[in-house]
Amino acid sequence: MRYGLRTIGYAFCLVFLGVMLMQTEASVRLQAPPLDLAQHHWEDRVILLFAPENDDPTLKQQVALLQAEANGIQERQLVIYRITGASDEAAALHQQYEVAPDAFAFLLIGKDGETKLHEATPVTMQRLFGIIDAMPMRQREMTTPPQKRAE
Repeated sequence: MRYGLRTIGYAFCLVFLGVMLMQTEASVRLQAPPLDLAQHHWEDRVILLFAPENDDPTLKQQVALLQAEANGIQERQLVIYRITGASDEAAALHQQYEVAPDAFAFLLIGKDGETKLHEATPVTMQRLFGIIDAMPMRQREMTTPPQKRAE
């Protein structure tokens, strides 16, 4: 079969465009947290979302804010965990981070493992990104080309 140069060019453009769209479409994944966040030390920033239940209106509001800025979340190497319910693991995290079991809380944990922000109300992405972007480690990330992480 012979394909004209124009046909091959169109096919290449469509494939390239598809790859670019896949790379720019980020999504926010909410996960159940491990008891020990040490796996993220010096690798990721962590957001802990505490709420009494999965259908808590404040939790839903915060999740919507996060999902609207999925690319910024990914760029800043954020991993998001949702802590709801009354399991032993949830109780341990509530105690560790001093969050009442019936309350909403937003916590930002830096790559160094320290709590950088602890709020009882939803946090805007402008505020979150402003805090992160002012961190010395993030300043270095913004001026250094990204490196592939070992999986």
